[in-house]
Amino acid sequence: MCGIMNIRKINILLVIIITLLLITCFLLNGQNYSTNSRNNDSILYSKETQVVQSKIFKVLVINFDPILESQSNKRLHVWGGWNDPHVLAQNYIDDLNQTSYNFALYKIIDWIDSDSYPAKEDGYQYTDSTYLAAKNSGVWHGGWNNYTKIIEDFNLVNRVKSGEIDEVFTFYGPYDFGFYESRMAGPNASGAIPLVCQKYSQEDCLLRCVSTMNEVQTVC
Repeated sequence: MCGIMNIRKINILLVIIITLLLITCFLLNGQNYSTNSRNNDSILYSKETQVVQSKIFKVLVINFDPILESQSNKRLHVWGGWNDPHVLAQNYIDDLNQTSYNFALYKIIDWIDSDSYPAKEDGYQYTDSTYLAAKNSGVWHGGWNNYTKIIEDFNLVNRVKSGEIDEVFTFYGPYDFGFYESRMAGPNASGAIPLVCQKYSQEDCLLRCVSTMNEVQTVC
C-alpha cells in the first residue's frame, strides 16, 4: 500500500511539473510573438518611410480682394464679412498635408493681393461701384472669368516653366467671380472643362479656385 501511495504522489507531482512547464512555454512564446510583431511593424514602417518620399508643391496665391475706397478702404472680404483668405489657404494646405500623410507638402512661395476683379470671357470687368451696385440689387452680369487673361496678366507660363511654381491658388468673393473649382492649363490639361493653352506653355499648371464665402471647396 505504501508503494502504491508513493507512486500516486509521484504521478501527481509529475503532472503538476509538466503543467507548469507548459504554462511557462506558452507565456514565453506569447512574449516572443508580441516582440517579433512589434519588430516587424517597425521594419515595415521603416521600409514605407524609406520608399514614400514627400513631394513639395510650390504655390502662388492670387487673391482677388479689391480695396473698396468708398468703404473706408476695406478689402472686399472684410467689407463682406467673409473668411480671411490667409487663414483659408493655411487650413487648406494643412488638410492636404495631413490627408496625404505628409506626402504632398504645399508651400506658398508668393502671395499676390490683387486690387481688381477678374475679367469675364465676354470682356466685362466689374469695378468697385458696379460690383457693389450688383450686390445691393442682386442683379449680376454672370458668365465665366477669362482664365487666359489671368495666365497672361500674372505671367504664369514663365513662372511654371522656370520651376518657380507648381500650382496657383486663387481666392475671390462669393458672388459672380466666375471661377470653376479647378482648371488645368497646358497641352495635357484635363478636368471638367479643360483649359488648353498649348501656344502659351508646354507645361501643365493647376489653378485651384477658392471662394472666401465658405470653407475651402473640394478640388477635383
